[in-house]
Amino acid sequence: MTEDAERWKEKYLKSIEQQEKLERRWDARLDLLRRGLVRSTLAAEGSDKVVDACMKEMRELIRSDNMDAGLAGLIPRLEKAVLDSEQRRETRMNQVSDALTALVGQLQGLPLPSDISRPLKKLAKKTRWWRCPVPRPAAAAGRAERLAGPCTVGPRQTGGRNPARLFATPVR
Repeated sequence: MTEDAERWKEKYLKSIEQQEKLERRWDARLDLLRRGLVRSTLAAEGSDKVVDACMKEMRELIRSDNMDAGLAGLIPRLEKAVLDSEQRRETRMNQVSDALTALVGQLQGLPLPSDISRPLKKLAKKTRWWRCPVPRPAAAAGRAERLAGPCTVGPRQTGGRNPARLFATPVR
């Protein structure tokens, strides 16, 4: 072979070697992401039946070789299911808060000794803070967008999970 042909052959073989190395790295990353996502879906189970069904479907899609089209259809459904679940949880929390506030109000109307009425008055002040933010209506495009942020208890954050912050666009 000529010197020029030998040089091109060397370049070609190096290029193939680099491509194979990149493919191995890509496969390793993809495997890590799949394993992490499967374990995450298992950890997130148990809060809502619709979300659990989406998570189970996601695990099945991830374990298959053709996950692109399936995930493209599943992710919007999962997003909506998570937001709906969060909205139902906030509604339940607000209902419990309202019931507790009403109960405390009724108790305060009774003639109670001061050693009971003082803690009851403190509890009444605290229950005013036990409300979740009101969810915003779904956007015209069909994507549920609302103000993100966990429910608050008093001036501090609860530290609880709020999946809405992952999908919502904050309003400024």
